[in-house]
Amino acid sequence: LISLQLFHTIGLTLCVWQLPHINTTIDTHKTMEGIEGVLCDTCRKSFQGGNDIENRDQWHYLPGRPGIPFNISHHTRYQDFQESLNVGCFVCTWLWEHLGSSILDVNGDSAAASRSTEDFCTYCRMWDVRDAYFHVKCRWATPSEFHTQKNQYPEVWRHLETRPWLKISENIGSAQDLQVIERWASFCEANHRHCRPAGEEFFPTRILDVQATGPESGGIYLRHRDDIEGEHSTENLMAHSTQYPPYLTLSHRWGNHNILKLCVEIEHRFRQGIPLHSLSPTFRDAILLVRRLGHRYIWIDSLCIIQDSRADWQKEANSMADIYSHSYCNISAVGASHKPSTTGLFGPPKLSPRLLQPYAVNVPLKDRNKGMVNGPWLVWNDSIWESDIENSPLSSRGWVVQERFLSPRIIHFTPNQIYWECLESVHCSSDPEGTLLSLGTKERACLETTDYKSSRLDLAQTTPTPAQPGERPEYIHHRHWGTMVSIYIACHLTEESDRFIAMSGIAKAFRQVKGDTYLAGLWKRTLHTDLSWETSAGRGIQTRRNRAYAPSWSWVSIVGEHVQLDIPRGKFANLPVSLIRLVGERIVPDPPNGDPTGLLQSAELDIECMIHHYRWTGNSKTVALYSDNEMMDQYAEISHASGDFKLDTSDLMRRFDEADKIEGVCIPLFGVYEGYGGGHNKFLVLEPHAKNVYKRIGLFRVGGIGRWISSWSGQGSTITLV
Repeated sequence: LISLQLFHTIGLTLCVWQLPHINTTIDTHKTMEGIEGVLCDTCRKSFQGGNDIENRDQWHYLPGRPGIPFNISHHTRYQDFQESLNVGCFVCTWLWEHLGSSILDVNGDSAAASRSTEDFCTYCRMWDVRDAYFHVKCRWATPSEFHTQKNQYPEVWRHLETRPWLKISENIGSAQDLQVIERWASFCEANHRHCRPAGEEFFPTRILDVQATGPESGGIYLRHRDDIEGEHSTENLMAHSTQYPPYLTLSHRWGNHNILKLCVEIEHRFRQGIPLHSLSPTFRDAILLVRRLGHRYIWIDSLCIIQDSRADWQKEANSMADIYSHSYCNISAVGASHKPSTTGLFGPPKLSPRLLQPYAVNVPLKDRNKGMVNGPWLVWNDSIWESDIENSPLSSRGWVVQERFLSPRIIHFTPNQIYWECLESVHCSSDPEGTLLSLGTKERACLETTDYKSSRLDLAQTTPTPAQPGERPEYIHHRHWGTMVSIYIACHLTEESDRFIAMSGIAKAFRQVKGDTYLAGLWKRTLHTDLSWETSAGRGIQTRRNRAYAPSWSWVSIVGEHVQLDIPRGKFANLPVSLIRLVGERIVPDPPNGDPTGLLQSAELDIECMIHHYRWTGNSKTVALYSDNEMMDQYAEISHASGDFKLDTSDLMRRFDEADKIEGVCIPLFGVYEGYGGGHNKFLVLEPHAKNVYKRIGLFRVGGIGRWISSWSGQGSTITLV
């Protein structure tokens, strides 16, 4: 397997399989028939190591990365790259599909025939086929790079021999696609026990009935749960069953806010019938899909929650965990999210279906130990999942994180094909058996796929899967929580006041399994490490406080590109030792009798701790730490340049940078032993708010032999964090 990976926001991973010599029963020519691909001379020479890797005069070093040489010139001119596209090189074609829009100059010029190496060039570092890196340098676009690795998967060839590659439908949502979806769903229903809704029966307050007959031919009807209960309890009377019928859900991007939505004044009209022509293309296609799959009910947020009633919105938003986790399947309108007002689920794919399937090439590739290794090789684009799903506008929507996490099954309708995602398998139109999607390396770019699935699956399983030997079971769920927070915090919410409630469903799922108390985004048992989250403000990324209410000690109070939680692995004896004690918490929901995982009025923590003091000196950009309030006994000194002193927001960074001197209070949260008498502490940097009441403003790390606090010592003080 050779995995070519393009990092940053654009991803390309090509997997290359070599025919195993141990299996002589496989008919290589039959397997390759009709799927041969073309490599341009430049790509062919790069894989064969055709340039002199020992000639250091040709080496190119990346800006800011002087230790990484890229020794092989790939395409040295933009015109060469275009010519490779014209001859049909599939590697260059995939690169263009990912780089094409960003590689245009400010005038939209995509020819740029006269541009030289100074403007555009690709470089390669390839010691052998198992270790190759590519870097694309473009003066008018974002630099990018990709990486190769090698393994063997003979089962891929066996799969292709027994199941020849299917012809992909030229229309997304065709009868062929429908048959494939039904096969995926039937197999999941029969064989995946973790994908089945568990627990007590649940049905949404309102639902859309797509099969009911009435005066509006072809329309849909808003139904109340009481209507469904009455109808189905009569049907199941003899069986003494109160089981609700299955329903589907829809994940979509709103786009145009003038779309039809449920309001108090028109609810009665929705119950009388909603004509299909009044709905957006995405809604129409979703309803048609539900009908074609033989189901009757679908839940769509904008049509099933009263949008101009705050009380109804809060009530239904707090039920999201049940709505999605008890659904039969979620329909994910990924493709429509690019143009939500005008695009639906169905239609011709953006790419030629041929580009979604494997190519076969018969060229020798260079191996450091074996020399040139003959083919044939099978090449498949392993980054299509990331490109189609993870990089879509829909996946950047904050509400969709819990919709995708909670749904047991998902059908993704993307610009190029249909994907199936459940807790135990992934499939797509170009890989209907999931043979290729299930393969890959730890370096795969589509990590979110694994994160969503493994996190949800571990919650469903009795025994979760450790990430490394020795990881304690109680930390596995907490690791998954940290992963979901990292994904969520990078997403966008139209209303900042939704930060708590849009994560509420995930919090409830973890709370049920962890058996812990949820504290405004943190957990009671691991409060000492949960408080040590970090922002990206120190790296120059714009970061600020949430305009809506959130306590300063919670990561929910931060709006920025990245927040990192300090999740201990719980490996062997190196566990963080808490240096604080929680003596009281006051989490007040909004409204007061509401859900503590949702909207909050206030959130305060009473902490018993060891108060320390710090002095920031602007000239030297250093922080001196003292164990006494007279600041006579200096405990340690931290250089700001070390990155160990981190403030939460960009405004705080500027304030400290411009100040000559700032003095304040800090408290150690925990200590971690690192061996040979050494260890480190994380300190919370605080700002006074009232007497014995503080707000969090930052964090710093102190460590080394004799420079860390290993256990509680001295007289503690009780403070309140707000």
